[in-house]
Amino acid sequence: MSTKIFLLVFFVRSIQLLFWGEFTDESEHMAIGWMLTQGERLYADIFSHHAPLNYLTTFFISLLSPTDSYWHFRLLPIFSYLLLGWSIVKAPLSLSSAAKWRWGSFFLMIVSLVMPSWYGHMVLSELYYGVFFLIFAVQLLLPIYFNQKISAKQAMVGGAALALFTSATLMAAFTFLISLCLVLFWGIRRSYKKEILWGVFAGILVLAIQAIWLSFCGDWNGFWRDYILFNTDIYSGFVSQSSSSLSVWDSFWQLLWLPALLFCYFKKRNWFVPLLISFVFMQTLKVRGFNFHAGPYYLSLCLLLSFIALQRKKIGIPVLIIAAIGLGGWKTFTQWPSEVMISQYKKDAIEYIKRNTAPGERIAVMPITPIIYLETKRLTAYPGVYYLPWMGERERVESRSPVCEMLKQRKPHFIWTARWDIWGYKWVDYGSCVDAFVAQNYEKVSGISYLFQIKGVEADKAL
Repeated sequence: MSTKIFLLVFFVRSIQLLFWGEFTDESEHMAIGWMLTQGERLYADIFSHHAPLNYLTTFFISLLSPTDSYWHFRLLPIFSYLLLGWSIVKAPLSLSSAAKWRWGSFFLMIVSLVMPSWYGHMVLSELYYGVFFLIFAVQLLLPIYFNQKISAKQAMVGGAALALFTSATLMAAFTFLISLCLVLFWGIRRSYKKEILWGVFAGILVLAIQAIWLSFCGDWNGFWRDYILFNTDIYSGFVSQSSSSLSVWDSFWQLLWLPALLFCYFKKRNWFVPLLISFVFMQTLKVRGFNFHAGPYYLSLCLLLSFIALQRKKIGIPVLIIAAIGLGGWKTFTQWPSEVMISQYKKDAIEYIKRNTAPGERIAVMPITPIIYLETKRLTAYPGVYYLPWMGERERVESRSPVCEMLKQRKPHFIWTARWDIWGYKWVDYGSCVDAFVAQNYEKVSGISYLFQIKGVEADKAL
């Protein structure tokens, strides 16, 4: 009965969060995924410094969805967590089937309660990193460590998951190297050579599928330029100056390790060393400090703490549930939005653009509000769906501005430009070319924030 209740809570909570919150990184993944179905090419027509996996998934959702509704994309996290829960149930670990069902379902419930605090219900690279890392851990890494029997299918699932979590972000490279070394070290010493080969085969197959997709929907030269070189040469400098700091939420979860370790030391002595190793190893999952960037770390914490809580059900289960509800944010439990939660000034711009342009027409939105592209179903007029300081830095290095060049060439009907400062970097320091182009060729749309319409075109459908 408890398993059914845990799963029911997970599904109800997941449905409630389908429209909860809006975040620019997620909207970018959705908008670009949709644009790729309209003939645009990743890293060629559209700049991005995120991994192809983020767009491969939203591309296929957009192909399958008849309306490209926002909540259709939000089904991806639900499916991902269910896949992780199923991998726990089928994990080659020395637990009974009933115990693995309780663990998997309780874990899913805890995740659903707490995930808004790290944007775990959103389509972000941290989601893929965290989910597929844990699938790899329960299907391959932990079974090899505990010397369990692994089938070829389980080894292939683990190998595919290893390739997928590495594909999610460049930040996963360090975790990938450690994981690979551990699997090879333990696996070869414990005669898992055949299982490792099956895992390698599955991993190569997964990477090959992504490579084939990118060949059709993207550009390999652009991939090397925008994803590899841009992140290592330019964006890394901005990231190092903006790492998120430890919050009260993060501190609480760090402190939960202490009673977990003490429990293992006094009650389950043989668990203590593996748990201590896990604690140290999981620090590599903090992609860029804390907050949503540490989503894979918090997801791993939920997995371990849910398992430990089940060992002392009368105390562990209620304590972890109360902690998860509190950390998930009371506000997220009191509302059930029926549409994407965006500000009214954005809604006004979206409706005005939809009434005065045709589907598929090009507009420009900057510095970063890609939800407008997705909700209007309009394409971008410049190479990207955002214009941020690190793009301005690349233009400075290359002594050219492809954004302004494309705007001048295409002259979109509308430009939505908020001129926001990002991470302390001033818009005027890199966006002056855009300002000059807008001032010369566009006029402000009355009553709608940040929206400019090309001069000489009558606004016949003003609000």
